[in-house]
Parts: sequence; structure tokens; C-alpha cells
Amino acid sequence: SIHIQDNMKLKPGAYSILLKGIEVASGDLMLNNLLAMNPGTADEAISGIATREPTYGLEAYWIKPAAREDANAKGYTVVDLETIITTHLSDVIRRHAHELVGRQEVQKLLDTLTASHPKVVEELVPNLMSLGGVVRVIQNLLQEQVPVRDLLTIIETLADWAPTTKKMDILTEHVRQALARTISSFYQTDDGQLHVLTLDQRVEKKVAESLQQTDQGTFLAIDPAYAKSIMDDLTIKMEDYKSLGVQPLLVCSSQIRSHFKKLADRFIPGLAILSYDEIVSSTKIQIVGTVEASDAD
Repeated sequence: SIHIQDNMKLKPGAYSILLKGIEVASGDLMLNNLLAMNPGTADEAISGIATREPTYGLEAYWIKPAAREDANAKGYTVVDLETIITTHLSDVIRRHAHELVGRQEVQKLLDTLTASHPKVVEELVPNLMSLGGVVRVIQNLLQEQVPVRDLLTIIETLADWAPTTKKMDILTEHVRQALARTISSFYQTDDGQLHVLTLDQRVEKKVAESLQQTDQGTFLAIDPAYAKSIMDDLTIKMEDYKSLGVQPLLVCSSQIRSHFKKLADRFIPGLAILSYDEIVSSTKIQIVGTVEASDAD
């Protein structure tokens, strides 16, 4: 449920989105105006008050309703205030879905699946995994924007692998690979291709060699200077990526994927990182760059 309330501390037209009492997003609206956004292809200028679209930070202008047709003709996307707020709220829910899904929500999902596939659920919970374990895997998927609509595949994959490992990160990787078709289609462009960055083989090897096994799990213990070198080059390659107008995506081996994702999130939050095992063989891959490190030997 979403609670809406007035807050006199906010300036007129401002809104704040709170999650568990803490602000996670905010924006400013100009009443009686529309927002004209430049999707990156509009070259002509329009008259209005310059601003930024609150969800994605796109260049935008506040314009009067009478100027809508002119802005549309010049290639701008024009939206009303209601659309701005609902888009921002939807994005917040998507980015924080892993925090909104707990035991109660997952149990409801399992109850629905039990009605059509009782044996699958009975085999897994609680015989092979606890409800909390299933919740953890689903949260891991949602945290990286992986759709969990195909619950049957998720539960069946967990039932296959739970007898051999109890490590949530490893189980999550197996589920991601089982959802390869879903993940591949999610990032494909209209022409059916995946435009990706890859890691230099020497970087892949160095990262893999830096993985350390402990009683608490596997951790990436990589030299900070080397890690910064990788991230500096990744940032440069990301700038080149933007000119393509497609969602940034990096591909690496399944051995290091989850660990490299945690490292990259500290520098480039939200970057999608896939393993080669999560891409179906029929997918056309277009490599747009290779990430290197200055001292990769």
C-alpha cells in the first residue's frame, strides 16, 4: 500500500517519496505546466523554463499547455504532472522491489504456485530450503532487476540445486542461468541484439584469482589501485556506450559475475552485469568495447 499525505515543510509543487520512513526520491513540479523532455534526438530549442526530469535526469523544460504541439513537432516528449509522479513512483518501486518483498509476499506467491504445481513447492519448502532462503534468492534477483514472473522455473531450479549447495549467491546464479531467455530478451534492442561491454581476459583472470574462500563465503580481495584502474576504464567505455542510445550492459564469466557486480556498484550503481551463461545461444551479441586495466599483465 502507498500512503499519501500533505507535508507543509515541502515547498509548493515539491514531493518526496519515502521508503520505511526514509526519503529515497524527490522532485519539483511546476503547477499548470507540462514537462517537455529531450529524448536526446531533439536539436531545436523551445521556449520554457529549463529543468531536469526527476526520474532519469533528462534535459527538460516546463512549458505551457498551449506549447505542447510545438514541442512535439520539434521532437520533445511532453507529459503531464500526473505522469511525472507515477513514472517516478514506479521507478522507485522497481529499484527497491527487493526491500518490499518479504516472507509474507513470497508465501503468497508460493501458495498460488501450489495450486497448479503442488509437488514442486512441496519438494523445496521446507524439505530442501526454508522460506527465508527462497525469499533471499528472490530478493537477489529483484535487486538486479531480474523479473520473477516465471516463478515455476525459479522454484524448480532451486529444487535441483539446493541439495548440492546452501550458498544463496550460488543458488541465485543458477536461477539466473535458468532464466537466460527472460534475461536476454529484457536487454535486447529492437533489432534483437545485445550491445555489450566485455572484460579483457587479463582482467577476468585477475579478478578470478582475487576471489577468496572463507567460512562466511567467497569475497573479492582485489588491490584497490587495480580495482580503480578497471573502474576508470569502465567509466570511459560507458561514455562511449551512451552514444548508442541503448541500456549499458557488461558481460563476464559466471565465476566472477556477482562479485564484479558488487565492485561495480560502488562506482557505477545500477550497471547491468550478465554472465555469458545468461545469454541464450540464438542471441546476436555486438561488442561495443572491452574494459581493461592499465597494469593488466
